Amino acid sequence: MRPVVMILAWILLGISLMINESLQNKTFVSNKQTVHLISEKKFVEIVFRDMISILLNGKPKEKVLASMYKWTGYRTYSGEWPYEGSIAIRFESPKIRKLGLRMKDRVWLEGAGLNGVYIIEDRLPDWHQGRDIDIYSEASVPECFEFGLRHVTMTVI
Repeated sequence: MRPVVMILAWILLGISLMINESLQNKTFVSNKQTVHLISEKKFVEIVFRDMISILLNGKPKEKVLASMYKWTGYRTYSGEWPYEGSIAIRFESPKIRKLGLRMKDRVWLEGAGLNGVYIIEDRLPDWHQGRDIDIYSEASVPECFEFGLRHVTMTVI
């Protein structure tokens, strides 16, 4: 069922892009009001946001506390080198247990400028009390410290 929904979503996106492309840079006058169409980039952002909300509707989600880290020189628990888009989670956290997450699962993170799909590649030790996930970033160490601890919404995909 899930692949069918994804295929339909991509077809709808393609149709939407074709319609927007044909109407781009045109102005319409209706009831003495001028209506300017939005740019293609903004249109794609709106369609993508709406599609994601439709696809994630009803999926288990939880608000978690996130921090950001930089490469430590070690492989992750799954054996991979860390990369942008990978996260470490504290499996002992009640919020994580509630979601039933495992290694290599994909999650959607929303909030704090992190909207996107992330893959669980590492685990946080239990002594990392106070945070549920650690997001790998190519940012500098000061930027990771500046990120601090932020609440994000994690949705199981």
